Amino acid sequence: YYSPLFSQLPQKERSPFMTILWQHDPFHNEWDFMCSVYSSIRTYFEQENVTLQLWIHYAIGHLGVIRRDNYMTSFGWNLVQLPNGTHDLERTALPLVQQNLQPMNGLSLFTKCLENGLPLANPHPVIAKLSDPSYDMIWMNKRFHRQQGHAGQTDNSELGVSALFPRNHAVAGEVDGIANLPLSHWIQQGDFGTESGFS
Repeated sequence: YYSPLFSQLPQKERSPFMTILWQHDPFHNEWDFMCSVYSSIRTYFEQENVTLQLWIHYAIGHLGVIRRDNYMTSFGWNLVQLPNGTHDLERTALPLVQQNLQPMNGLSLFTKCLENGLPLANPHPVIAKLSDPSYDMIWMNKRFHRQQGHAGQTDNSELGVSALFPRNHAVAGEVDGIANLPLSHWIQQGDFGTESGFS
């Protein structure tokens, strides 16, 4: 999704920068949740040409994730050109990310996107699927999270999500932490941000 921020750079420079941004991004759990919901209803979306990128366009704001156009500024990142012509990422601030959203499940997220104009002619099969308790994924806020600093600064706070499990999952009642699953666990879609028209 954020790859277009570095579209003017060659791939050999762009990839390390994306890795750095991801390492210090405070919204891993929100991205996992967003994409796990998409994965569970992907078949219905594909029938109406609703792509992952379009889903992200509508879902991202409801989870408090920073949009592409404001990302670098919001998190204190600057792209600087070095004397030898290459580039580096420089961080000038470590903002405090406050999670204030209410707990949300997959059906709630989908409903909010639908109300905001997600173009789905027949949402009823999706609603039925997400209403099934076996697909009822929980996303909860917990504590604020101060981001890790570029160049060795540490983070001793907890992430802002307490659980990411199906509601009826056996672990859900026992875990007081986070499910730190990589995006590759949920989907294999390639790079985000490759489609035009969505921010």
